[in-house]
Amino acid sequence: MHNDNLTLRDEVSALFERACQEHDYLVAEYLLQALEAMAQRDGDAQPVEHAYLELAQSFRAHRGH
Repeated sequence: MHNDNLTLRDEVSALFERACQEHDYLVAEYLLQALEAMAQRDGDAQPVEHAYLELAQSFRAHRGH
């Protein structure tokens, strides 16, 4: 997964999305905590807002099965 053009936040976000797609919510929770820590450090909440939206969509899709 490592690409020199991607930031740590990009890679954690991608892993979070994968965890949601695979319905691995325990891992997704830890990755979300990492995203929240980076957002607090950097003062940029947009990736966290996107992550919560992704999580909600994953829950909705999972409930439909």
